Amino acid sequence: MLRVFTRPAAEPEADVNAVLPDSGAVSFEIGQGVVKLSGRVPWRSQAIAMTEAVRAIEGVIDVTCEVAADEDDLVIVPPLM
Repeated sequence: MLRVFTRPAAEPEADVNAVLPDSGAVSFEIGQGVVKLSGRVPWRSQAIAMTEAVRAIEGVIDVTCEVAADEDDLVIVPPLM
């Protein structure tokens, strides 16, 4: 890993905390730039949005999302004929 992409561990941790919901339903671990998300959210779209927000944080190399969703709001219902 290039030195210019490394940050002190507390910096990305604070940034990840800022994008996670305040409910405490989602937790994370950071190791060598890889963030592992786990927990539960009401909607699948929330898990995807959260994963992409964490992935955009400077110093994050990869994100592993193990967040479960109660409802899948991304299902496409075909039109009736």
